[in-house]
Amino acid sequence: MIVNPETLKHVIDRQLVYGTSRAMLEEVRFNANMVTSVDWETYPVLHTPDLPEKIEIVLIERPEAAPRARPKWRSAWCRPAIGNAVFDATGVRLRRVPFTPSG
Repeated sequence: MIVNPETLKHVIDRQLVYGTSRAMLEEVRFNANMVTSVDWETYPVLHTPDLPEKIEIVLIERPEAAPRARPKWRSAWCRPAIGNAVFDATGVRLRRVPFTPSG
């Protein structure tokens, strides 16, 4: 039973964006002495211009299933999904995030 579909869609949308940002860009960077990614200017994240215009979320109502809470979708699923898509398309297995051409 989906009690609040718009909130659920919003949570899924934000977790997809966060998970994709983590998989593709986010990395704490260091030099020989210290952390160099110390603020939002130096720590890479997805920004609004980098996002698709629309992310379509399709919710499936399953009245036969017992109700359960879904307070937070797992953004960790984005990394293996993106990595498997790259492997499927290129045959290259990515094993370390962020997924970059050099990594």
